Amino acid sequence: MPPTEVPGHVDKILVSGSERGVITFAACCRPIPGDEIMGYLSSGKGVVVHRLECRNVAEFRKTPERWVAIDWDRQVEGDYRAALRIDATGYGELKRMFVAPAARGLGLGRRLLDRIERQARWEGLDCLRLETGIHQPEALELYRSAGYTPREPFGDYAPDPLSVFMEKRL
Repeated sequence: MPPTEVPGHVDKILVSGSERGVITFAACCRPIPGDEIMGYLSSGKGVVVHRLECRNVAEFRKTPERWVAIDWDRQVEGDYRAALRIDATGYGELKRMFVAPAARGLGLGRRLLDRIERQARWEGLDCLRLETGIHQPEALELYRSAGYTPREPFGDYAPDPLSVFMEKRL
């Protein structure tokens, strides 16, 4: 039985991605909307949301009574978004990453960044680049903490005193 099916239960909990408290998101796999997910009832943490491909799901199969049927709420719009642009010369560019103010502080930026990096690797890219503004301290710290380093302008970008250019080797 797949971990999203719970014996004796028909309904699923819908998760928007901006819950706090009873639902938490696993740090081991960092699920974001669009991932296939399962819920696991964890003592002291409530329902912990994991990606189905998480390395810990195999262990959870031993205790199906703790599974919680969940799925992403398809009605949620605008809380988070990001795009990956693949350049013909062989690198990826992170474009338009955004987390709405109401959803900030939940680790969504990190999860979005992880998801874009996974997709870039799957596409066969070995480098991600980005441009962001000098007045975006939270974004700059996120990128630095994820291993992005400063670089010169790239692609069609011209030098700009209000822009910061960064890249990460994958």
